[in-house]
Amino acid sequence: MSALEVSIRKYAEQPDKSVVRPELGLSFDSSGEAYDFYNLYS
Repeated sequence: MSALEVSIRKYAEQPDKSVVRPELGLSFDSSGEAYDFYNLYS
């Protein structure tokens, strides 16, 4: 599962928290996925 998908699933379980939260050790399948994650976070 990608880091972006994990973040969205966590939000579905706890919608009162932020959707995207960077954590140490996140890895991305592509630079495009990392870019999307960064844009959602910012």
